[in-house]
Amino acid sequence: MRLYGVIHGGIDYFAEQQPHFLPTPELITDILAQPEENLGVECLSPEEGQALAEYAYEHSTERGLRAIEFYSDTYWENLRQRIDNKKVIPIDSKELYQQFLDILIAQKELQTYEKPTTKEERLDLQTRIHQLQAAMDNIYYLQRDAHLFQKAQQHTLVIAGLGHTDHWVSQKLLQPTFYGTETYDEQKRHILTTTRKPADHLRREQERIQRTLHYFATGKLLPEEPTYTGTWNINDPSKGYFELIITHQQGNTIEGIIEDMETSATFTGQRTAHNITFIKTRQQEGRKPIHYQLALQGNNIYQGTCNVEGEAMKHYAILAPGRKTPTALRLLWKQQ
Repeated sequence: MRLYGVIHGGIDYFAEQQPHFLPTPELITDILAQPEENLGVECLSPEEGQALAEYAYEHSTERGLRAIEFYSDTYWENLRQRIDNKKVIPIDSKELYQQFLDILIAQKELQTYEKPTTKEERLDLQTRIHQLQAAMDNIYYLQRDAHLFQKAQQHTLVIAGLGHTDHWVSQKLLQPTFYGTETYDEQKRHILTTTRKPADHLRREQERIQRTLHYFATGKLLPEEPTYTGTWNINDPSKGYFELIITHQQGNTIEGIIEDMETSATFTGQRTAHNITFIKTRQQEGRKPIHYQLALQGNNIYQGTCNVEGEAMKHYAILAPGRKTPTALRLLWKQQ
């Protein structure tokens, strides 16, 4: 297989302003030089794109919502125009995009028509919106990736977004005879290269989605009762939710494990009569440690701040004993 990973602009179908990414001249030249007649491409057919545009408009406006526009991707349109000796075979899924649209419309209905009157209702609404976002992310980043991967294997000449192709190559799901990727050189020029090392950002995103879906399905991240639950996002607590277990304590020194919506982690720190401080070390490669500084507020509840090592920005954080919901954690927070 000859595989190309390209920068085509991300989720362009729902963007109000289209980014101006176009295929590099080197990419076009290389594709045109290949003997294959067919090119498998991460796109929809023009007819499918038009059908989805009509579906998005009709199903949003009939609910009294601002019209959701479904845009065609200028990158793929430009590619079609410049490879006239190849037949573009779309490998994306209209059905998955339609499922995505249905959930997006449901989310916008919540945001538009739900009118919470109490803090608890507002927090519960945030959690429901987060849950719908996780369902959309599941379609876009997991189900679509699986669909594209299955379709890509039916072709010997394939072009898809860099996030997908890097994931397939770095995980050794595909072992193409040629792997070219679009990137930027030191002069910020958009070029095609074969020397760039794949960066599997999609795998990290998929792990986040799977963890979030698991939490919403079960109400927990750990099978056993945690020592503490917490959040580092007071304004949207379900997004920063985590569960912590102290596995060892000697004097004031504590260590243990943390499960959050993104990854597994270990921690070491100190718990005194008035404070808990600890450093969270995430298992994902390249992630910096996070430092927590929390003070006792009473009833074994701690609150304070956390920050990524080397970064000045601090986030408010809270810890409470046992398993608490994100809404319950926020309601325990004492304004500082």
